[in-house]
Amino acid sequence: MAGSRVGVTEDQALRLIEAGLTAVRTRSQRDGNGHFHSGTLLALVGDKGQVKLAFHKGSELIPLRDIFPWRKGNLLRGCKNINELDKIIGKNQDQEEDAMYYVNYDRANNLVWCGTTKGWTQHLVHAKCYQSAGRASQGMTRVLNQERWANICKREDVDQIPYEEAEELLATLFAKDKPKEEATVEQQSAAAPAAPTKTAEAATKTTKDQDLISRLLRSKKDVQDAREMLVLAQGEFDATLAELQRTMGNETAQALAT
Repeated sequence: MAGSRVGVTEDQALRLIEAGLTAVRTRSQRDGNGHFHSGTLLALVGDKGQVKLAFHKGSELIPLRDIFPWRKGNLLRGCKNINELDKIIGKNQDQEEDAMYYVNYDRANNLVWCGTTKGWTQHLVHAKCYQSAGRASQGMTRVLNQERWANICKREDVDQIPYEEAEELLATLFAKDKPKEEATVEQQSAAAPAAPTKTAEAATKTTKDQDLISRLLRSKKDVQDAREMLVLAQGEFDATLAELQRTMGNETAQALAT
C-alpha cells in the first residue's frame, strides 16, 4: 500500500532534480482528499522536498517518504532520458498504481466528468473519482445512456485516466491560455528605439498579430466557460421539466417547454 511505502532518499531526490526527472506523485500536507496529486520536485530542503503541486499556489515542503517519482508524469512532460529514472530508483514501477484514482476525461474538449450535478467542467477539484479505470468506464457508460448527456460529448473522445494525469493535462492547458502576449507587446513597445519606416511597419504588424492571439485565447476561454454554463443550464432545465411533468402532466409541461 502507498501508506506503508517509503518515498525517495536525499541522494535520489538530488539525482532526480539533476536529471530533470522532477514529475512526482505526492499527497499535499494541506488537504486530506485521499488521493495523490501530481507535482514538480523543485529542491531538497533538509530531509524534505520542495514540491510545486498542480493548481496550488506556491510550493510545499513535503517529507521525502511521501514523495514518489512518477514515470508517466515525466513522459507527459516530454522527458527524453526516462531510462535514467530506472538507474536512480530501480526498475520496479508497479508501485505507481498504489492508491491511484481515475477520472473520465474528454480529450476533445479538455473537460473532466464531475457528476450529474456539475456535468463536464475544467474544475478538477469537483471531478468524480473511481478506484479503477474499469469502474470509471462503467460509470461513463451509464452516463451516456441517459438522454440528457448522450449528445454532450462523443464516447470515443472520453478516456479513463489517472487523476494526476488529468492534473497535468489541465495545468498545461491553463498555462497556454494565460494571455501573456499583452505584457510582451508592452515591453517591446517600451524598449523599441526609433526605427526606419519598414521596421516600424513590421513592429505594427507584430503588435496586431499579438493582439489577435490574445483575443483568440480570451475567446477560447469564454467558449469553454459558456460550454460549462450550457451543461449546467441544460441539467436544471431537464430536472425542472421532469418535476413539472409529475405535477401538471406531460402535455402541459411540454407545451410550456417548447
